[in-house]
Amino acid sequence: MNDAMNRASSALRTQLDSVLGTVTLSTTAAQLGSKLQAIAPKVQSAALGSTWNQIVLAVASVGDPDDVITGVNGFLAVDDTAGPIIESWTAGIPASVGVFGQLKPRAFSQTFSSNSATYTVSWNVSV
Repeated sequence: MNDAMNRASSALRTQLDSVLGTVTLSTTAAQLGSKLQAIAPKVQSAALGSTWNQIVLAVASVGDPDDVITGVNGFLAVDDTAGPIIESWTAGIPASVGVFGQLKPRAFSQTFSSNSATYTVSWNVSV
């Protein structure tokens, strides 16, 4: 899973760079949400890796096949002046895509379902 997370992290940085490079002050939350929603499958695909990586993961996960990446979370390190702008832009992003916003202390939970198993995972972000 570490390799998968490293691949996902690298892909997320690349994809976010391409999205954030197109954001202007007139970009709406819906537009930003749509752009972020479009990159989520690319990040998931990168996390899965090559066919060989997927085979290795499938063999390693026998008996625990529910390790599926279903969402992406991202936080931007900005000052308190830009924070409300980031929060406003990201407020309209559907929870099914992930949680996005200013990097600041926060707690949130997400529910994932796969192969008849449902998990609620809670995070506490601290800076």
